[in-house]
Amino acid sequence: PEHCSHMTVEQMADNDTTVFIARDNGLAIGCGALKRHDGAVGEVKRMYTRPSHRGQKIGAGIVERIEALARDEGLKRLVLETGDRHPAAWTVYERAGFSRCGPVLDYPDSGWSVFYEKSLA
Repeated sequence: PEHCSHMTVEQMADNDTTVFIARDNGLAIGCGALKRHDGAVGEVKRMYTRPSHRGQKIGAGIVERIEALARDEGLKRLVLETGDRHPAAWTVYERAGFSRCGPVLDYPDSGWSVFYEKSLA
């Protein structure tokens, strides 16, 4: 999609996280990050798309970039935690090939969280 050409990568203060920011004429319209964990596990974090730009596959484009980077780095699995009231986000992850799973990393098993994973092996 054309909006992906406006995506910039910004390194966070800690080396284990890479943030992708989608821009439209300089305006940040979406973001997402890859955080690296031990055991070749990558975590999708900080996924956000401006309400004015939802429905334009921006989140899907960011997830695609995160996955490509994770694969390039040899990570074996991607995981993420999202809220129980974000069906639009679930759709993005499910279309990208993620499956629901139990709690990941150090997240507590709470009724408010939904977890997803995708094997890259």
